[in-house]
Amino acid sequence: MSAGRDLLRATHRVPLDYRNPGGSRIRLAAIKHRAAKRSGRIGTVLYNPGGPAAAKRMFPTVVEGLLAPVRERFDVITWDLRGLGESTAVKRCASRADEDRFFAGVGKPSAASARAA
Repeated sequence: MSAGRDLLRATHRVPLDYRNPGGSRIRLAAIKHRAAKRSGRIGTVLYNPGGPAAAKRMFPTVVEGLLAPVRERFDVITWDLRGLGESTAVKRCASRADEDRFFAGVGKPSAASARAA
């Protein structure tokens, strides 16, 4: 884990498929902003960065925009979404047919496509 200002960065090895925790593993990068008032820390907030590259680039700005009591009393953690540079890239998520069915609202990706991710 490396530190920079108030941010701690780490890369964790996690299962590629949580249905098979003993199988292949990937790297997942995470960023943590420690609570400003360590003695008053009451917990951790997980922040889902959403759009592309938001975790790495926007995280300091997001933390600054949080209410002071949140910054002071909570550790805030986010992660680099797969394929954005810090974490293992996604090879393939689903077949085109599965994507079409899913986004048309008529189904979900097949088990075979999900395993290929």
